[in-house]
Amino acid sequence: MPSNPKPIAFSSLWLLYFLLSIGVIGFLLGYLICIPLYIVGRVWKPSQDAADRVLRSGIALLMRVQPWFEANIDLPLQTVGRRPAQLTVSNHRSHLEAFILLSHIEGIRILAKRALFSVPFLGIMMRATKQIPVSRGSFDAFFRAMDEVKLRLEKGERVHVFPEMTRADRGATGLRNFSTAPFRAAIHARATVQPIAFLGTDDVWPKGIFGLSYRLRFAAKNSTAPTASAPIPTSGGTGTLWCLLRSTCSGPMSTAFLWVVYVNPP
Repeated sequence: MPSNPKPIAFSSLWLLYFLLSIGVIGFLLGYLICIPLYIVGRVWKPSQDAADRVLRSGIALLMRVQPWFEANIDLPLQTVGRRPAQLTVSNHRSHLEAFILLSHIEGIRILAKRALFSVPFLGIMMRATKQIPVSRGSFDAFFRAMDEVKLRLEKGERVHVFPEMTRADRGATGLRNFSTAPFRAAIHARATVQPIAFLGTDDVWPKGIFGLSYRLRFAAKNSTAPTASAPIPTSGGTGTLWCLLRSTCSGPMSTAFLWVVYVNPP
C-alpha cells in the first residue's frame, strides 16, 4: 500500500561511486578470477565452489568499501560451505537487496529480470554466475523460469526469488501479493523455504531515483522471527500446500515491519 515517504536526501555522486566500485572490483575479481573458475566449474565441481566463495567475498568487499552503506543484517542461516537445496524468498524494495544476498549467502542464484542480462559486462557476469533470467509480460517465459528454479533446487542449489515479482515504490507499506509459483517449485523439489525481510532498503536506493542516501540504516533479517528460526520444510507436500506455504512466509514478513526499529547510526 502507498504511504507518504519521509524526506531523504539522495546523492547521485554516491551512486556513481558505487557503480565505479562495481566496475573496478568486478573486473579484478569477477572477470579475472570468478569467470575462469566458473568455466572450469562446468566440468569440475570444486572449481565452481571456489568461484562461489570468491564471488561472495568479492561482493562483501565491495559493500565494505562503501562509505554510504550502513545496515543491520541478521541472516541466521547457513550461508557458506556445503548446503542443502533451499529456496529463500523476500520482499523486494530495492536493487540493493541483490548485493546483500550475494555478499552474505554463498552460491545463491537469484531470479532476475532478463533485461539485466543484456547490460554490457553485467550480463556476462550474471550468466557466468548462473543467475536465472525471467522475461516480463510473458506467462510462458515465467513458467519456464519456474521450471528452471525447480531444476536448480533439485540439483541442490540455493535459489532466491522475490515472490512480489517487482520492486515496491518507495514508502510503500506491507507486501504485494506473493506468487505461489516459486513455492510450488520448492514443494516439487522437496527443498526447504527460508523467508527474509528487507526493511528500509527503499530509503537507501529507491526505485526510480538515481542516487543513494548516506549511512541511513536499514535491516535485513530472517523474517520467521526476530531471532534465529529453522527453515520451513516442504517434503511430502501436495495439493494446495503451496498456498499455505505462501501465507507462512508472507505473514511473518509483514509482521517484521512492525517490530523492526530504525536507529540512526552513531
